[in-house]
Amino acid sequence: MLKCDFVIYADLEAILENLSLRKRKKENFPSTSYEKKHAPSGFSFVVIDKQKTVILKKTYRNPDCIYRFFEDIQIIPAVLKARLKRIVKIKPLTVTQELKFKFSKICHICRNPFTISTIKVKDHDHSTGEF
Repeated sequence: MLKCDFVIYADLEAILENLSLRKRKKENFPSTSYEKKHAPSGFSFVVIDKQKTVILKKTYRNPDCIYRFFEDIQIIPAVLKARLKRIVKIKPLTVTQELKFKFSKICHICRNPFTISTIKVKDHDHSTGEF
């Protein structure tokens, strides 16, 4: 199985605010009463690579946090694209890796068997150089 190059964890926070009596009466849902509302209060996100290195993180607390969240996450693609452009050449294979490659009967990515017309390639992780 191939690992994802990056993972993003994000969390939005909200504060429960009481609704005024006037706002409660405006709602004409007889079986439902609204007494509180969730007011956005902050967010946090972190981008981590497959070596568990933090690439980018941000925490923000303010009433405009939803707007700011969508503004800030738009920088993530540019940061990740720059990192993905850096390609590390394959490291020399160990004897065990060479034998594994030589005698493999199926592709480790698609799990299809090799045929006579198949050209085997030494696939490697472009961010670490590992086979």
